[in-house]
Amino acid sequence: MLNQWNHRVPFSPPPFVSPSPDSSSVSLLPNSQSDSLRVLNLVADVAYGIDDGLGLGLNSFKLPAPWFIYSFMGVGIILCTITLIGCIAAESVNGCCLCFYTILKTVLILLEAALVAFIAIDHHWQKDLPFDPTGELQSLRSFVEENVDICKWVGITVIVIQALALLLAIILRALLSTRTTDSEYEDDYENVRGRTWEPLLNQSGQTSGSGTHSDIWSSRMREKYGLNSGDKTKTLNQNASMSMKSKESVDQPIIPGLPDDLALRCLAKVSHGHHGLLETVSKRWRYLIRSSEYAHYKAKEGWCGNWLFALTEQSNNQWIAYDPDADRWHPLPKFSGDYADWHHSGFSCVCVYNRLLVIGGSYAPQDSSLPHQKPLITDYVLQFDPFKKEWKSMASMRTPRSHFACSVIGGKVYVAGGRNLSCTRGLALAEVYDPLIDKHCRWEELPPMPNPQVDCLGLSYKGKLHVLSDQVGLSDVNVSQVFNLSEKTWSTAEDIWPFSRAMQFSVQVMADSRVYTVVDWGESLIKTRDSEKGGWYIVGAIPSVILHNHARALEAFGYGFAALREELYILGGKVLKWEDAGTGRFDIVRLGLVRVCNPLVRPLKWKEARPMCGRACGSILGCASLEEENSV
Repeated sequence: MLNQWNHRVPFSPPPFVSPSPDSSSVSLLPNSQSDSLRVLNLVADVAYGIDDGLGLGLNSFKLPAPWFIYSFMGVGIILCTITLIGCIAAESVNGCCLCFYTILKTVLILLEAALVAFIAIDHHWQKDLPFDPTGELQSLRSFVEENVDICKWVGITVIVIQALALLLAIILRALLSTRTTDSEYEDDYENVRGRTWEPLLNQSGQTSGSGTHSDIWSSRMREKYGLNSGDKTKTLNQNASMSMKSKESVDQPIIPGLPDDLALRCLAKVSHGHHGLLETVSKRWRYLIRSSEYAHYKAKEGWCGNWLFALTEQSNNQWIAYDPDADRWHPLPKFSGDYADWHHSGFSCVCVYNRLLVIGGSYAPQDSSLPHQKPLITDYVLQFDPFKKEWKSMASMRTPRSHFACSVIGGKVYVAGGRNLSCTRGLALAEVYDPLIDKHCRWEELPPMPNPQVDCLGLSYKGKLHVLSDQVGLSDVNVSQVFNLSEKTWSTAEDIWPFSRAMQFSVQVMADSRVYTVVDWGESLIKTRDSEKGGWYIVGAIPSVILHNHARALEAFGYGFAALREELYILGGKVLKWEDAGTGRFDIVRLGLVRVCNPLVRPLKWKEARPMCGRACGSILGCASLEEENSV
C-alpha cells in the first residue's frame, strides 16, 4: 500500500472551506497569540466532540497523509510481537514471559472491547476520522459492508481465539509454579547425590576419624541449615525440629548410597504384597510407591508381579489380591459405577496382557426394601490395572449375558452361551474381544454355537475353545462344543468330563495341555486328564476342614479353584458344622483359609497360605490368576 501511495498520481485535495470570521480574525494576530488560540480551539473541538456523542475529533490533529496505512502496519506489528512473545513463553516455559504475555493479551482484549463499545455508543464515529487520501480506508469499509456477515464471524472467531490463548497462558503459568516447586526439590536431590553418603545407623563399635556417625549426621544437618555453632542447635524449638525432619525426608535419596535411577529399579522389583510395608519406611518412599512414575516404570518393564484375585460372597464387591512372593493378601480399590453396591454374580473374570477383566454378569440390589426388583444382566467390562491399581470401563459386549463360558486364547477373550432376561433358556451367540485394539474396535461377533448353553464354562485346550455345560458328566449328556479359531467353525465332541452338576465347577489348564478339575462326589478329589489317551485319573484328595471347636472333619463346598505358578489353590468355601447332640441342627461356617499344593508332586503335599484378609470369606464368586512372564 505504501508503494502504491508513493507512486500515486497527484490528486486534488478536498474542497476548500472558507474560513469563518473567527478563524480569519485569529490569523491576523501575532504568531504567539495565534498559537495560543489554536490550542484553545483544539481543546474546544475535543470538548465539543465529547459532548456531542463521546467522540474524539481526530481531524483536530495533524496526521501524516497515509495515516491509515501506518496505523494498519502498527496494529499488525503489535499483534505479531504479542504472538511471538507467547510462542517464546510456551516454548521456554518461562514464568516472566508468560506473565508479560498475559498482561499484553489482557490489555489487547480490553482495548478491543473499548473500541467496540465506542463504536456502539457513538453513532457518528465515522465523522471523527480524518480524511484518508490513500483511499484504503474507503476500500476496507466497502469490503466490510459487502461481506458484513463473514466479517462478524471472523471477528467473533478472533476474539474467542484470543480468549483461549489467554486462558491457556494462565493455566500454563499455574502449572509452572507447581513444577518449579518440584524442580527445587529435584535440585536438592542432585546436590545431595553429589556427596559421599555415610550409613545413618550407628553400628556398634564402629567409629571414624572425625567421630561417630551421629556426629557426622549432626554436622551434615548443621551445615545444611546453616547452624555453625552448638549454641544455635540448643535454641531450636519443636516447630523448627519438625521442619528439619520434613526437609530431611525430602532431601534424602531414595536409598542412601545408590543413584535414584538404580534405587527406583530396585524398588520396582519388589512385589505388590510388600508395598504397604514400603510406604511405612519414609514419606519419600510412600510418595514414590503411589506416584504415576513408579507405575509407568513397572509397566514399561513388564514387572506386574504374580497376582491371585478373588471376590467372596459377603465382600460387597470388594476384590482382594494375594501375592505368593510375600504370602500376603490386600484389598483392591472398589470400582465406582451405577451398580457398584449391588450384588454381582454370574460374571466371568480372566487375566490378559497383565490386566484383570471382569465381564458381564448380573447385578441384584442388596436392599431388602426391593424384594421384587429383577436382577440387571449387563454387558459391562471392567478392567483392573495392577500397575496403577485402579479400575476403568472397557468396551462392552454386544450381548448382555451371565453364567457364560469365557476363556483367553492367543491374547483374545472369547465368550459364548449364557443367559439374559430375553433368552432365559440359553444363548447360542459368541463373540471375541482384543484388548490391544479396544479404542479402535469393539467386540467382534463369531458364528453361533450349534446348541444354546446355560450355566456353561469355557476353557482353552490345545488352542481351541471348549464350552462345557453344567450338565456334563451325567450319563445322558456328555457332549461339549468346540470352536476352531483358525477355521471359525463349531463342532461337537463326545467326552466324559467328571464334573458335578451340584457344584459351580471349575477347570484349570496348565501349559495348555495339563487339565485339572475338582470332583465332589462323596469327597473332594482333584483329577487330571491324560492328554494322549483322553482318560481321567485321580491326582489326590483335598483335605477336610477341621475346626478348633469341633471334633469331626468337615467337607467344604463353594470354594474357589485356581492355578498360579505351577500350583493349585483352594480358596475359602463353607462347611456345615453339625451339633454333637445329634439333633440334626447345624451352623454354616464361612472359611477364609487358603490351601496350596503342587500337582506334580505325588502324593499331594498341602500347605496353608495366609488366610484371606478382612471380611473376605465364604463362597468364592470369582477368582483369576495373573502371572508375570519370566518371573523367578
